[in-house]
Amino acid sequence: MRIAHIAHSTTDRAGFLVQLIALAKEKGFGGYPGDGANVWNAAHVRDVTSLFRLELEKGPAGRYWHAVGVGAVPLREMAEATGSRLGLPVVSVPADVLMVPEYFGSLANVVTQNYPAPLPRAESGAAEQSSPRLLGATGRIPILYWF
Repeated sequence: MRIAHIAHSTTDRAGFLVQLIALAKEKGFGGYPGDGANVWNAAHVRDVTSLFRLELEKGPAGRYWHAVGVGAVPLREMAEATGSRLGLPVVSVPADVLMVPEYFGSLANVVTQNYPAPLPRAESGAAEQSSPRLLGATGRIPILYWF
C-alpha cells in the first residue's frame, strides 16, 4: 500500500506539516518556494488505517492500493493557512539554490518537488466500504489544529 506523502492527524508531533509550522515560527514568516504551485498529496491517518484494515480483511490478493484523501494541495495554501493561524506574513521564497536552503534547511530538496496523486476511484472491493474521506471528499487539509 502506498501512503500519501502527508498523513495527518490531530496528534501529529513530527512530519512535514509540523516542520513547516516550526519553520514559520522560527523565521517569523510562512514561506513557500517560488510560486508555491507545487502540490503534495495527503490523507488522514484514520483513513489510512481503515484502508489497511479493510484490505487485510476483505481485499483480494495481489492488488495495490493508494491511501490518499486529497490528491493535490499546493504548498502555497499550506503556508497561507499556517501564516493565518500564527498571525505571520506569508511570502514567496525565491526558488534558487541559495534562498530555498536558507529558509527550508533540510527540507530544501523536497519542498520544490511535485507529489500529486490521483484520487481513488470507487471500485468493487473493500475500498468502496471505506469512509468518504478516503475517497477524496474532504477538500483541503484542515491544518489549523496543529498549533
